[in-house]
Amino acid sequence: MNDHPPDALFVQSLIDCQDRLCAYAAAMVGSLAIAEDLVQQTNLVIWREAKQFVPGTDFSAWACRILYYEVLAWRKRRSRERLVFDDAIVANIAEQAERISVTAPDRHRALIDCLSKLTDSQRDLLNARYQSDTSLNDYAARIGRPVDSLYQTLRRVRLQLGQCVDRFLNREQRA
Repeated sequence: MNDHPPDALFVQSLIDCQDRLCAYAAAMVGSLAIAEDLVQQTNLVIWREAKQFVPGTDFSAWACRILYYEVLAWRKRRSRERLVFDDAIVANIAEQAERISVTAPDRHRALIDCLSKLTDSQRDLLNARYQSDTSLNDYAARIGRPVDSLYQTLRRVRLQLGQCVDRFLNREQRA
């Protein structure tokens, strides 16, 4: 461990980049649970290597590079499994994931804003589909609608949310 704890700016930078790290890791490993574990491991390394960070440089990029190596180490530990990507594919995924992770906090804010604009029934449908342990068939029976119509409504709501998020992000970029 370091002799001196990191300063407040370092700590705040670490806190601020957590969403980006999680999005970056999830894009590389395809699992939010594994991504969260990798981010926690990365946080330990970042804390341990705090003296190596050069103030005035891009903290998020530095943290993502550490996370990248944590993903490689994780892959190496899992190398006995059947489906393993080679390093070139992982590097390509990491590059794309880094681009995506930069916008993750903005996209999250946009999604929250757009979800608030949905009707109660639209939010109930999304909750039934994505947060509930009940099936969409059970939900359809409970509200007295055909399940096929719910799938169509769900498709329209997802499209509406996607368009709303895009508009939100475009407004943010122009502001």
